[in-house]
Amino acid sequence: MTTLPNLSEGATGPDVRWAQYLLVRRTMSYDGVDGVFGPVTEGAVKGTQQFNHIDADGIVGMQTWAVPIHAAGQVIANLCGVPGPG
Repeated sequence: MTTLPNLSEGATGPDVRWAQYLLVRRTMSYDGVDGVFGPVTEGAVKGTQQFNHIDADGIVGMQTWAVPIHAAGQVIANLCGVPGPG
């Protein structure tokens, strides 16, 4: 089984960049894709979590990775290339 990474303030790297691309740019119209999980990213994550009725803790964990992004049924983890459990 592959474990999805938990991303929170202070995290860096390619997983953060993908999450930023999908969440920050789409929800806040802000080009904050820099690979550093800061306050803007946390705000976008919380907004996405609230919209999807999950705990708005600002952490990209299992529930947030599983948020559907569009009608095709893809979830954040799929679009970011983060391997899911299985």
